[in-house]
Amino acid sequence: MSLRAIVLTWSESGGAYTNQTFQTGYTALTTANDKVYLGFDRRFDALLITLSTNGSLTGVAVKYWNGTAWTEFGCAYAFAGTDFVRWNLRADVSDWERYAFTSISPHAGTPPDTKDRYWLQISCTAVTTAPVVTSIQVSPYTQYTTAKAVSEFLQQSTGKEFSLDTHPNEQTVEDIIRRQESSLEKITRKSWRLSEATEYREFNYAGLKVSHAPIVRLESVKLWQGTSWRTLQQGRTGETYAVNDIGMVFFTRFFVPVFVPYSGGGAVMPYIFLYMLRYPIEISYWYGADFETHEESGMVEDTTILMTSVRLLQQYEKSVLTKAGVDRIEMSARVRQWKEEIEDNLKSLARGITVW
Repeated sequence: MSLRAIVLTWSESGGAYTNQTFQTGYTALTTANDKVYLGFDRRFDALLITLSTNGSLTGVAVKYWNGTAWTEFGCAYAFAGTDFVRWNLRADVSDWERYAFTSISPHAGTPPDTKDRYWLQISCTAVTTAPVVTSIQVSPYTQYTTAKAVSEFLQQSTGKEFSLDTHPNEQTVEDIIRRQESSLEKITRKSWRLSEATEYREFNYAGLKVSHAPIVRLESVKLWQGTSWRTLQQGRTGETYAVNDIGMVFFTRFFVPVFVPYSGGGAVMPYIFLYMLRYPIEISYWYGADFETHEESGMVEDTTILMTSVRLLQQYEKSVLTKAGVDRIEMSARVRQWKEEIEDNLKSLARGITVW
């Protein structure tokens, strides 16, 4: 689903980094000169940030490393509350490159982490209330497998492993992996990546089953009151609650239709505006099975590797992708075998409870 981000905070006044990766309840930005760095070993296109104290910041900038400079992009998160934020990786950060911290860059100090990673830098121009962070998780661009795993499956020779300098390069392979993941999700009607959804439903006193499950977090349930939405109080002692595993939202109150006085024919009478009764419930939530622990994750990873390998061999010259000594006939037989295995795996994954 989502994985722990490497979190480094930089204190300008203290002139030092702090590794917050395994900490909870830490302050992210205290002054305008402080920085937060979020890193991961492969590209990611979403963050799940949980706060215990919401921040009030001005001029928040989220930047990535493009190989020569920290560059701002359209990520709107400002530590104002717990949120799931996603961006278009291919459009917004297409030139994202790995970066390794040193004793002089990006700040003069001893960095707790010096591994090549994909990093985001977050800063602001003013702090009114400093946010206090419970956890920060990333959702990798390729959730179910990696370019390295595909390279190992294809038994590529030393020096031919996918990188930024190969053809196809590592990021192109990741794009192909992502497309195969989408195909797998569409065929099986299941998802193992963190996503968000908003749905509009008719009220049902027996409860509502959302389109995607399991629910990771029920953000809000709202009731249309004729002129505005009212957010229902969550919890079994409140007005609504969710059973996450089965994707059900239940109500502890019975909500009746909205009646609006209507004047007509010389008399005032109750009249139901029909449009007010259509889809009066709004449900916003995050969903996705935890890929790290789910019982089907191994089969999902194997299937994604097979699908990606077949697609690569269809698009690129065999000699570029596989080690020497594998002739075309032998590889064609392997591809047929892989396709049969893919079909069997997809049928197996599609059985059982659907989560869409």
